[in-house]
Amino acid sequence: MTGTGPAATVKPRTSLPTLAVEDRPIESLIPYIRNARTHSPAQVSLIAGSIREFGFNNPILIDRNNGVIAGHGCLLAAQQLKLSSVPSIELSHLTDTQKRAYVLADNKLAERAGWDAELLALEAGSCPTLASTSKTSGSRASNSIS
Repeated sequence: MTGTGPAATVKPRTSLPTLAVEDRPIESLIPYIRNARTHSPAQVSLIAGSIREFGFNNPILIDRNNGVIAGHGCLLAAQQLKLSSVPSIELSHLTDTQKRAYVLADNKLAERAGWDAELLALEAGSCPTLASTSKTSGSRASNSIS
């Protein structure tokens, strides 16, 4: 930031860090002990079902010491699936304060999003995978993705 007080401006980042996806052994990853986000066994099973159906498409975000920053639910699902490794992205550019803030922001920002109920019903109703997921989970298709 430049200046002080309410008129201070944030300097734009001139370049973004280069990120690479790497497989890491599950046992090497360390969940953040103060992660405030919880994952019920039912939700972990839904995540595991998604991984089984679509693949592990959302890498776990970690720090340089293999500490999990984001992806705790996916890690639990991978353990449930008895996977030996998972895709991960190391966020070595974050400070300790930024890592702690991102742990919260990653979860809270998603909660702020909404759903277009008509489009959700249309998409869920026209997708055989979601229809079969809803039958096996005992819920409506739209519930299985929200």
